[in-house]
Amino acid sequence: MRALAISIVVAAMALSACSGDSESGTQSESNTSEAMATDAWTEPQDVLDGLSAAGFDCTWSGTGDQIIDQSPISGQPAAVKVIRCDGYGVALGSGEEGWYAQILPECQPLSDNDRNSPLAAAPIVLGTNFAVLGGAEGAQFPPDATADDFIAAFGGEEITFLDLYDRVCGSE
Repeated sequence: MRALAISIVVAAMALSACSGDSESGTQSESNTSEAMATDAWTEPQDVLDGLSAAGFDCTWSGTGDQIIDQSPISGQPAAVKVIRCDGYGVALGSGEEGWYAQILPECQPLSDNDRNSPLAAAPIVLGTNFAVLGGAEGAQFPPDATADDFIAAFGGEEITFLDLYDRVCGSE
């Protein structure tokens, strides 16, 4: 449980924080079911503009910066930029194959308890150059900004933390 919990907690903390107001992710009724192009998202402001255009509120009332674009360890530009919103967070990657590997801090063998834990089943919306994670308790999406809402607006697929772990680290 420790390995998966560490990976999930680090990823979830980087992308979002429960201290934000999870009621703020409302999507507007005027959003169409056609997914918006995200391949033009190269900077955090592109993500913020896309979220706003799709009717998602990306207010950040948690602690720390809303946009994390530097490694907290090295101070150098981060490979994955993080945009934190109340109730969810978005990781912006390069769009290159396997960019999402940067979300997980390390690979360690997982026990059966890890693989069957509620955190392992937490949903992620994974797109070609972005990932959206819930920031509510248990890394869940808020009721008014669900994984399905993000997929309808931006495309991508719903996977779990365990699916992501297996893609990056290989299944055991």
